[in-house]
Formats: sequence, structure tokens, C-alpha cells
Amino acid sequence: MTRTRLIALILTLFLVSNSVYAQSKKKRSTKKPAKTVVVETPVEPEIPVLPVDTAVVDSTQADTVVIEVPKDRTDTIYYDKTWRVISNKTFATYYRYALYPADSLAPKYFKTFYLNGELQGEGNFIELGDRNDANSIFDGEIDYYYPGGALKRRMFYSNGKSNGECTDYYENGNIKEHISIIDGKKHGINSSFTEDGIVCRLQEYDNDKPSAFYVIVDKDGNYSKYDAATEQPLLEEPNVDERQTEYKNGVAWPYYNKNGLILGVSNSNVRDNIGNFREIRVFLVNKSMINVEIDPKNVTVYSVKKDKRTNFELMEADEYDEKVYKKQVKNKKRSLKKKAVVTIEREDNVSENLGASVFDAGTSNTLKAFQERIISLKTLVNTNRMKYAEREHDDLGYLERTTVHPGEMVAGFLLTDDKKVDDLFVEVTIGGIKYVYEWKTEKK
Repeated sequence: MTRTRLIALILTLFLVSNSVYAQSKKKRSTKKPAKTVVVETPVEPEIPVLPVDTAVVDSTQADTVVIEVPKDRTDTIYYDKTWRVISNKTFATYYRYALYPADSLAPKYFKTFYLNGELQGEGNFIELGDRNDANSIFDGEIDYYYPGGALKRRMFYSNGKSNGECTDYYENGNIKEHISIIDGKKHGINSSFTEDGIVCRLQEYDNDKPSAFYVIVDKDGNYSKYDAATEQPLLEEPNVDERQTEYKNGVAWPYYNKNGLILGVSNSNVRDNIGNFREIRVFLVNKSMINVEIDPKNVTVYSVKKDKRTNFELMEADEYDEKVYKKQVKNKKRSLKKKAVVTIEREDNVSENLGASVFDAGTSNTLKAFQERIISLKTLVNTNRMKYAEREHDDLGYLERTTVHPGEMVAGFLLTDDKKVDDLFVEVTIGGIKYVYEWKTEKK
């Protein structure tokens, strides 16, 4: 075999070998792979964590429905000392929590605090002013407090206005002022008390308009009218029709209940071994709030006959001591028992409870009872008559100039000649006001 044939044979074998290898590789790549079984552990679906105020409604459908429940809202508001709304707590005097309930039918509520955390006020509101608390609209009972916690004011609102009773208190718990309000205006009696609760000023209002007078009264029942314009005691001349008469042991006591005074006068004849005199006895109860003065110089006794006036001369105190009292002392030594009887009879002739009452401030065992009775008054009677508690009076004896203080009761007498007259008049002037008394002789 030649060399050329040998090379051709080797090339032929190489080509055949490559062809067989390629076909064998193709067959191996078309074989199906063996099956592999994989066991998977089932995974539970993840449940989302929901807020407290969120409800989930499970549905058979693929989707989940989420409903949001409305929440209450609480606002914090800061105010300066003039109750203007401010944004900076540093300059605030008060702060307020305002509750806006999720339920639209529930009332809105507020609590206001001093900066130290003590409660300043609380109640319901309709709307709060966005710039000034003066524009806020409150509803129902509203209470305000002192820094120490004592009640300062209680008032009521309806229809966006102040309506009902409004009461202010002192820090010691006594009532400071009380008034009834209708649609934001004062109606009825406005009562203003002193801090100790003993004295009260009463003035009536009609649609925010005050009356022309006011009254000062204390817990013991003392009472005076004052002119609202001048703030001076309002003293009125009594009319004779206001004069009334009561009797004590057969002695007539005509009297006036006027200007906070009860002033009575009696007229009787005194006949004993000293001499014959006409005795004028005066009884005075001062239930006003001012001192009054009774002076014999302001007592006039006179008679009128055929339009002619005749004055009686009253005995001076010194003259009485010299002419009457000294003789009485001598007679007393002779007959002490008789003198005692005479004295008792004269004392018994004094009526210690003349008059009735139109306005009865009464007397009170406690300040609370006094204040509760005063604020319960619905109207003031336009009068200055007064009632007083019955008690023993101070016997002045023979009358001299005397100052009678509020709440005091005094009695004294004057002597004049025992002249026979048809009609007798006694005129007593106190505080520039004349009180006239008259006794007419019954003609047969």
C-alpha cells in the first residue's frame, strides 16, 4: 500500500468516527428526565394587625372590607389673662381642653385650668370663640372656681344666652351677688352682700334697667331705702293715712312705720301729789341702717281751736330734775311701795311691738339662712316699713337728746302743762321728717 492511500484511509476513519459521536450525543439529549416529587408545607395566610378603632368585615368574596370607627377629638387651647386665644403656652394664663365627641348628638364639654393645673371652669359649650373666649357660646350649667378650688360663680345658659340664676361667691363661701337673668339681661332683685355676709344691698331690675331706689338690709332685719342717683338715705314724709293706732292698758299709741323707723307717741294726764301734768311719751324703734337722733327741741306740742294754734311749753330736763324728780325721791322715801306701783304702771303703758311689716327681712340665726331668704325674694315692695323682733326697750326716763343706733329701741317722756284743750297735736321731727300725731276730744 502506497503512502498516499494510507493517508486517505486515516482521514476517512476520522470523519466516520466524528459522525457517530455526534449522533450518539443527540440521542442522549432527547431522553426524558426522571420525575422528582417535592412535598411543600402549607403556609397560613398572614392576618394584618388592625388599629383598635377599626372593624373587619369578613366576606366570602375574595376582598376584605375595612370600616373606620369615628374617634373623639380633644383640642388644647391657650388663653392670656384677657381671655384672648394665643398659640404660645409660655405666655398663657389659662389652658383649656375642649372635647368634641364622635357622636354628633353628644354634648361638647370643656375644662379650663390655671397653669398650675387647678380647675378654673367647666361645662358644656356649643361653640368656642376662635380668637376670644368672649365669643364662645356655652350651654347649661357653667361653674367657675378660685385657684384654691372654692366655687366662684355658677350660672346657666340656654339658646346661646345667659338664662336663669347667676350666683357669685366669695372665697370664704358666702354669697357675693345673686341675680336672675333672662336672655342675657337682669330681671328681678339683684342682691349684693358684704364679704362677711351680714349686710346686703337689694335693687330691682327690669330688662337690665335698675329701679330708682335700692335697699340696704342686714341679718338682724335693719333696713333703709336709698336714692339710687344720690346714694343718700331716701326719707319720705309720712301721710296721716299711714298713721295707725294700737292700745296698751287703755292708752292709745298712734304710730308710724316709716323710713325704717317705728315711732309712736302717747298722751296722758298725770295727777299726783307732785302736781298735774300732761305726759307725752315717745317710743322709737330704729330698724334703719343709719343713726337717728331724737331731741326734745324737735318735739312740739300744740292745740288748735278755731284755726288758732296754741303751743305748749315743754319742761326742760333740768327743770324736771328740780321740780319733779327731787320731790319724787322724797315721796319714795315715804312710800316706796306706792312709787314702785306707779313706776310699773307707766312701764306697762309702753307698747314694745308697735306696727306690722310690709317688707320682712326678719332675723337669722345663721348667715346662710339670711342669704338664702334674701335671694329667694322675687320683688321689692316700694315702701320703707319694717318689722322688728320683740324685745325689751331702753328706758331713757325724761327725754334728752339721744342718738339711736340701728337695731335699738328706746322710750322716754316729756311733761307739759295740763291745759284743757279740744284737739291736741304732737309733732316729732327726726332727720328732717315730721311725724304728726293728733288727739281729738269727742264732743257730746
